[in-house]
Amino acid sequence: MSDKLSEVFAANYPRENTVCLPPGAVARFERGGISDFTISPDENLIAIASRLGVWLYDAHTKDFMSLIAVEGTGLLSKVVFSPDGTRIATGDWDGKTTLWDINTETALTTYIHKDYINSIIFSPNGKFIAISSRDATATLWDVETGTACFTITHQGSVTSTTFSPDGTLLATSSSDATATLWHIDTEEIRWTFTHERQEKSVTFDSGHVETFNRGGIGDIAFSPDGRYLATAGQRMDCSTILWDVETGEQLWCVTHEKPINAVAFSPDGTSMATYYEDDTVSVLRVADGILIPRAIHAEKWCKIKPNLSIDHDEDGWGRRVRFSPDGKHLAELKMAGNSLILWDVNTGEKIKEIDGGKGAARTFVFSPEGHCLGLSCPAYPEYDTIELWDEEKRASFTHSGHVDTVAMSPDGTFLATGGRNKRVKLWHVETQQCFQTLSGHIGRILSLAFSPDGSLLVSGGGDNWEMKTHADGTTFFFSDGDSPVDRTAKVWEAATGENIATLETSGMVRGVAFPPDGKCLATGANNKTVTLWCTKTWQPMATLDTVSFESFTFSPDSSRLVIGGTWPEQKIQIWDIETRELIVALSGHKSDVESLAFSPDSRLLASGGFDGIIYLWDMTPYL
Repeated sequence: MSDKLSEVFAANYPRENTVCLPPGAVARFERGGISDFTISPDENLIAIASRLGVWLYDAHTKDFMSLIAVEGTGLLSKVVFSPDGTRIATGDWDGKTTLWDINTETALTTYIHKDYINSIIFSPNGKFIAISSRDATATLWDVETGTACFTITHQGSVTSTTFSPDGTLLATSSSDATATLWHIDTEEIRWTFTHERQEKSVTFDSGHVETFNRGGIGDIAFSPDGRYLATAGQRMDCSTILWDVETGEQLWCVTHEKPINAVAFSPDGTSMATYYEDDTVSVLRVADGILIPRAIHAEKWCKIKPNLSIDHDEDGWGRRVRFSPDGKHLAELKMAGNSLILWDVNTGEKIKEIDGGKGAARTFVFSPEGHCLGLSCPAYPEYDTIELWDEEKRASFTHSGHVDTVAMSPDGTFLATGGRNKRVKLWHVETQQCFQTLSGHIGRILSLAFSPDGSLLVSGGGDNWEMKTHADGTTFFFSDGDSPVDRTAKVWEAATGENIATLETSGMVRGVAFPPDGKCLATGANNKTVTLWCTKTWQPMATLDTVSFESFTFSPDSSRLVIGGTWPEQKIQIWDIETRELIVALSGHKSDVESLAFSPDSRLLASGGFDGIIYLWDMTPYL
């Protein structure tokens, strides 16, 4: 890495943007989004689990203190303090839970499950830790020895675990609509509590019938005196049930009008709060389940995220990145948040944020005039309409089929849309009129790219999905493994719609891209294959054995191809186009590298990941 370049960023950027950087990176934007948070028992520290690691802040001043749990961890899902506040436990998407010493920031013990960690909780005395996972198990572990005491198995993902106040009982809940109560000393089950199963059988147009689980138990809570256990349904199960721990009897059941996120008892045990997914709360009387008027401040004791007043983005999903034509700004597209952010490259300062409204972002471009334009889809079921937007204008293009990908010509004249109806549509941006419909693919359209001069359009084919929208507005998807897969990239003349070449690849074509000089075309399959094609003969020039492909881009001088990998090979590879040799592989993202962009002078590479992180990499050693 260039010491000069790294020193410049370290001097100009906030410390949070340059701490714990991977080798080769000089700066970082965003903090990975909030997946969980907790406050230390003494209320002096706030720990935020993001897809990067755990951020620790002073709870009183909100000042950044440290970033831990970075090396060797996956995307974090949970974080919890030990009862004495000296340690934290983090769980990740891959099934690993790690116990950390806060003062030394070192890993102490690792507990292994096979899938995503749903919940972590310490016993009241701190001797045990209970961990639940999507692998349908919950395990009670001895904290000091790191050994498993016993494992509880459900028929579905174990959504939550909790200890009774005296620490003698362990309760688990599951998406299989059951909750179990266990004696810790005897390792025997005491009761099994059951909610009504919420299953939906959907018949797709092909005749295939698929059954979807729309319910389960999502959260559980003991009353402060340990006499009662409350269970809360998830998704379409909008019920809360109160159970007698001694007899196993159901005392009452209340059906709510909207999905539930969590339940909690008041400190005196006389009331129970239900926290809904829309961030509202209702309060029930424990004695009989009768609704209490919202006169008490349930937020103080319910599982509600407070206003942390810390600059963390709740959206930790993927990022798309591009440099402005003059290289002064880095533009970021927040996929789920559907907004554009412009950053000052020299200082790391956020210049502006442009809200795209409700919907899901697809991609974005810079117009020839230097304006940043977002391309997004509205929410279901109108996913057939693309919106082109910036601060001043908004235009709509209806594809008549679920849109998966979109591209704009370099001069901003044409727009291309492709999706699950296996067709590509070409639009005049100014008039918003479709002038070509391109047919020939046998699978959905996964990728689109215009040639540098805008005369050609390349479309990449993929798999086939069926979609069915229920009367209540819920949309179900199904993909049959035996259905045909389109493994071709088709080259079209943009003006006439003529298909001038069909390129056979080794898998679904997840990406297509031209270098600035237009001399070749790169196609990326859904395996470890990237192929370079001659744009004069449309014959393959070379096949690169790469990481599992997710994204790629060419350097401004067309001499380098940078490939971003997908989990578990989320590396960034830099290839020499002339020699077809791998120059270097960079590691740092926790998951899929979804977007790559060079600065105009090629000195910096920006990468945006599924982890919600954007890195700036020093490219000067590899030019």
